[in-house]
Amino acid sequence: MKNKGLAHRLNHAILMAFHGMVNTLPLWFIPLAGGILGDVAYLLIRGKRRYIVYKNLKIVLGSNENPKKLNRIFRASLQNLGKMILETTAWPRLFTKMDEWFTVEGEEYLKASLKKGKGVIAISIHLGSFTLICGKLARMGYTLYPIIRPPHNKVAAEFLDNCMSSWGVRYIPDKPRYVCVKKCHQVLRNNEMIFLTTDLNVIDKDAIFVEFLGYKVPAFKGPAVLAARTGAPVHPMFIVRQKGLHHKIIIDPPLSLKNTGNLQSDVVTNMGLIIKATEHYILKYPEQWLWLHDRWRRMRKIRE
Repeated sequence: MKNKGLAHRLNHAILMAFHGMVNTLPLWFIPLAGGILGDVAYLLIRGKRRYIVYKNLKIVLGSNENPKKLNRIFRASLQNLGKMILETTAWPRLFTKMDEWFTVEGEEYLKASLKKGKGVIAISIHLGSFTLICGKLARMGYTLYPIIRPPHNKVAAEFLDNCMSSWGVRYIPDKPRYVCVKKCHQVLRNNEMIFLTTDLNVIDKDAIFVEFLGYKVPAFKGPAVLAARTGAPVHPMFIVRQKGLHHKIIIDPPLSLKNTGNLQSDVVTNMGLIIKATEHYILKYPEQWLWLHDRWRRMRKIRE
């Protein structure tokens, strides 16, 4: 118990020191410092994790792709991750500049869907500074609840809570599942938004396999089930990095989901449509996607 308490205090001290250091940096220097952080990670990441990155890149871009291009994308994606970490840490200062540095494309689609009174299911991926999209939407006056698996590390969990609170965002823990589902239904009944990412590997006995960039991969069926049972429209939403501290949030029109009356069949079809909607952005902005995750660990060939 003493060791755990000491470890907690040490982790907290390190995190606070990092937070304090980042917030001494001028805002204009944040992207540059984040890029340097990514370069350090590029040099340090070795072994299994590096293998996973290149495996993912070859799955998406082809096994014969130029190795120099793969290296460039990997390095750029780590630079993007470094920038995202520092931007998230410097959020209170960045928040005051959001109206100047963030643009939103497609807000009219979101407004039209909310007028229907059934809430909105927003789906996204780990692209750009993906942590900031909820903060910007909250600043614009929208009430949204990201579905998140809280970190096991207590210090990291506290940091997450503090970030969300400073953004004016409350999140829904993904477990216990029945509590998560109940809360999601409540949010949608209140004509508010739930926000979730769909690009992580799924280890779940209830997962369904859908096509993702040429292979079948397991996916949670929750978004499609919620949409079918509540009638809430599903909007793909993404954030992409522009120059410096400038970002663009893209809100796509609601997806045209199937409703044949066969829930089981519709859920599989509609989850395929939901996952498909994210592919364009990964291919268009590969340098901004998180390649570190083993998304194709349980992949199947399409013809299987």
